[in-house]
Amino acid sequence: AGAVVPALGDLRVRQALNHAIDGQAIVDNIYGGKGLQSQQIFNPDGPAFVKDLNQAYPYDPELAKELLAEAGYPDGFEITMPEIKGDLTQPYITQPLADIGVTVTWDKVASENVVGDILGGKYAIISFGSSSGHPWRDIFKMVSENGAWNPLHSTTPELNELFAAVQNTSGDEQVAAYQAVNEYITENAWFGVWLFTSAIQ
Repeated sequence: AGAVVPALGDLRVRQALNHAIDGQAIVDNIYGGKGLQSQQIFNPDGPAFVKDLNQAYPYDPELAKELLAEAGYPDGFEITMPEIKGDLTQPYITQPLADIGVTVTWDKVASENVVGDILGGKYAIISFGSSSGHPWRDIFKMVSENGAWNPLHSTTPELNELFAAVQNTSGDEQVAAYQAVNEYITENAWFGVWLFTSAIQ
């Protein structure tokens, strides 16, 4: 919402960050092609998954630059992210973001402090891997206002209405309600999702 890094409160900035990262390059070069390039947090085998959303933000650095300029950041801005031990994606984040003018500083945090710092809301943006299973579990963990992995407690009235629709429906109606949640958070670029993989690390 922009509380820590004001630029991130602008939808166009968040969309730019999504367009700047090449998820397929991560799939190919880190996972040897064994993964699914994706831009949504929900499991491909679950009811919230919407296939078309996998191409919500195609890799397009030039469009990313245009969006930043429209948002008032033609020269980019700076962000600090925690360095998580064993994360192989850093080069696929640092250089592409630098190419659109966004400078990433990786904060070297002691392993025992990383989770506490993240969940305590120290960082506006982080890079990490997460599991995905039942969509309500994913919502409760990642998206709900008091979710552990929503440490800045971001929410909107529209999103709360969509949650209520999920809770008050069943069957096909509930599937549609789950997909509406997915569409909302993807279109509003709450996350920058690059891939799904079945690899366990």
